[in-house]
Parts: sequence; C-alpha cells; structure tokens
Amino acid sequence: MKSVIKNSLLMITMIAALSACGGDDTSKTSGSTTGTTSAGLTEALTVFAESWTGTQMLANFHDLAVIAGNSGSCGGGGSASYITSLTTMSNCIRKFPADNGYLGGLTGIPVQVGTIKSATLQNNGDITVKDGSSIGTTRYTINTINFSATDDTSTAGKEMTQVMNGTLGISLTTGSSFSVGSVSSISTNNGSSLSTTSGFTYTRNHGNANRVVTSSNLVVNADATNMSQRPASGQYTVAVGTAGSTCVNVGVQFVSTTQVKLTCSNTSESRVINWTDTDVKTALALALS
Repeated sequence: MKSVIKNSLLMITMIAALSACGGDDTSKTSGSTTGTTSAGLTEALTVFAESWTGTQMLANFHDLAVIAGNSGSCGGGGSASYITSLTTMSNCIRKFPADNGYLGGLTGIPVQVGTIKSATLQNNGDITVKDGSSIGTTRYTINTINFSATDDTSTAGKEMTQVMNGTLGISLTTGSSFSVGSVSSISTNNGSSLSTTSGFTYTRNHGNANRVVTSSNLVVNADATNMSQRPASGQYTVAVGTAGSTCVNVGVQFVSTTQVKLTCSNTSESRVINWTDTDVKTALALALS
C-alpha cells in the first residue's frame, strides 16, 4: 500500500484500553481509599467512563481518513483496495495505532494534492471493527459514519489528520448503542506518539442528552509492540449540564498512563483514580453495556 498507510500514523487507542481499566480508589483530593463516597464523585466517575468511550471512538475517523483511497497491504496486517469511489477493507490494521482492524466498505473520492489528501467519506454498509491484537474478536459495528477530512504528510516523519463535521453511530456487542456527533478533531502522529485535540458530543443508548466534550493535547505513546497506550498527559472537560447534575462540569486530567484525576466542578471535589481500580473497571464496563 502507499506509504500513507504503511507509515500509518494516528490517534487515540480504542476500547482495548477500556477492558484494561478499573477501581477501588476514592480520595476527594488525591491518592486512593476504598470507594466513591459522594454524589459528585460518583457522577464524575460515570461521566468519565462514558466520555472516555466516546473519546476513543474518534480513532475511527482518523484511521479511516488515512486508509481511504489506498490499495495494498496495511501496516499492521490485512489489506485495503480502492476502486472508483469505494475503499474496501479486509481486516485492515494500521501500524500505529494498531488497536483496530476494519472490515467493510467506505465511500468517497479522495483528492490528493501534493502531500495533502482530502475527502468526504461515509460508510458503505456496516463496518466491523475488530481487535487489532486478536483479529477474530469483534469490538463493535459502525452502522453510520460521515465526515470530511484532510491527511497531511508534508512534514517528514509526521502525519497530521484533521476531521470536520463528523458523526458516528455504533452497535456494541452487548446490543447497546453509542454515538458521537459534531466531531472536530486534529491529530499529529510521528509514529511513536500522537497528540490530539478535539471537540464532540456523545449520546449513549439513544439518550436525548448530548454531553459536550472538549479535549486538549491528549498525548498517547506507542508501547513495545507498537500498539497504543492510554494518554500519558492532557485533559478534557465534559459539560454535563445543570438538569439533575451534581457536577455540571466534569474535568478529566491524565496524570500518567496509570492515573487520571477527576474533578466535580460544582462541588470542587476531586479524585485520582487508577485504571486498575475495581470501581473504575465496573464503570467502564457499564458505559459499554
């Protein structure tokens, strides 16, 4: 495949990170205790779990923007082919991040001007998203995806992908649904790390409350197997709204690849969680249920 896909640069790790997260950590300031003890911190954990799921969904836009219009072997396995306006993916996995393998079709005519590719893309039927490290395992199914994108490789060793006006609807293996909308996202990838800034709304299980997520400079590094890790730094804010909310706004700060600080704005409470905490893993699982 073209070097665009061989170099395969981009974006946040997907639900693989979710399955490895969890919690028994609950200080109102920092550190660990034994359980969320207030309405505000309970809400902050739930909002974090759902918004983190949505944040990882953004990888689909960036991955598909890079893959679109290419033919040949994909950097992490599988292949893609482009005929007329249809890109067909056969378990296509990017080199980095290599979390997702794509099976299905994408419609759109990429226009290449020098080192910059641009396209308006949408799914052609369902796209199955597989586990990049275990291609026989299905993560979820993309039912609808629409977006415009540019993919810029003008700087040697670096790829910048910008997504505009994105919408995505998926069906989870649990039978639940998750959607993101109003997606605006830009990611810079140098093959060993990527930095992403984005804004979007999300809705779980056809809910009518779109929560707004604004992220800033989430940095994800490759690990030894060239897969993605959780962000090592960066932050985002979730505007929950005032209706029935204790926090109104929830702040999420990635302290390290192992810890995240959650803040309930309205009560000024905060908690540092570990991805391995039992209650955190439970919240992340519920976000996908």
